[in-house]
Amino acid sequence: MAEAALSNTREQWFQWSKYLIYALLFTNIFAFFAEEWAAADHMLMGDWTLGLFIETFPATIDTVAWVALLLMFELETWHLNPQTMTLVVKRTLLIARVLCYGLILSAFAGYTEKLLEISSAPSISAAEFCRDANHEFKLRRGLDDFEGVGEEICRNDRLLRQHDEQRWVATIEDYERFKGLAWIDVLNAAAWLVIVSMLEFEIRTGLKARASRQSVNALNSIKGLLYLGLVGFAIYWGIDGKPIDFWDAFLWIVAFVYIERNLFIPWEDAALSMEPSSAPQS
Repeated sequence: MAEAALSNTREQWFQWSKYLIYALLFTNIFAFFAEEWAAADHMLMGDWTLGLFIETFPATIDTVAWVALLLMFELETWHLNPQTMTLVVKRTLLIARVLCYGLILSAFAGYTEKLLEISSAPSISAAEFCRDANHEFKLRRGLDDFEGVGEEICRNDRLLRQHDEQRWVATIEDYERFKGLAWIDVLNAAAWLVIVSMLEFEIRTGLKARASRQSVNALNSIKGLLYLGLVGFAIYWGIDGKPIDFWDAFLWIVAFVYIERNLFIPWEDAALSMEPSSAPQS
């Protein structure tokens, strides 16, 4: 009885902690929107094209789609069973997944476009920049951080990076820092796409219930390396990025550990049920 009560308590703690992580990820949608909205006035400059919108709000789009996809993974790996997975439910989930993956790929394109846009900024001397009338330009300090160009830019004849189309200029130090962060955004998004593709494959094929332990271990090793890379990206954000980026990366890693556990428990139960009984035969 005591062991059963302890097991139930652990399971309840697991469920509540899981839903807390999901709720925190949902609140990050608004945090990213506020951050990107602050930069939208300069990034869009009144030109609200779809491409520029995706480039300006990739983190918001990405987080909305991933939260929705996470909830679908939670439903499919923990709450739904063959009896409740009706044709209507399957079609509804399929349509929702297609929309989510469309948004995720759009966000990935937005991250990539932002990296290409940053990389295309040529070098210019401070003297040359200050000689021209560049009153509309902003000083770019980060991926979404812009401020007015102060006189200190013109006091030293140093190299700058200038983007004429988006009207920003950056010091070399700031430029290298936010360009590195743009690379991390792209690599992080790519790693998550690979992980979620592997999860989809496991769920659709029932791989863990049918494959050998060696095959499952090999698959988990690949995912383990990808998760290790994601931890590295989170640490990079913690050192050179913003607290919200590190916090969000940490939450997503924990959330998908829960999803992996949802997949792991049925597979372990099935594996145990297939083991020969050690009880003596009558």
